[in-house]
Amino acid sequence: ANLWGYRSAMVAAGSGAVLVAAWADWTWAYLAIAVSAFIPFPILAAMRPETEGATGRASALVTGITTGLAILITTGLATAGIG
Repeated sequence: ANLWGYRSAMVAAGSGAVLVAAWADWTWAYLAIAVSAFIPFPILAAMRPETEGATGRASALVTGITTGLAILITTGLATAGIG
């Protein structure tokens, strides 16, 4: 069920991007996808943990954002150093 939900979301995002790009520009299409992808994060972070004693989704969200930021910074520094 999760796989089909993911596929449906990807089809909807792609179709929406083409529609927005036809009206405006691909920059606005990508921004629209980014904003709509962020909308469920606060809802997911507010949900209770799946198992007792777990730290919760909010801490997992913060950990993921921190890790992603570290990856972006490392990649940016490597790109600046190379190029």
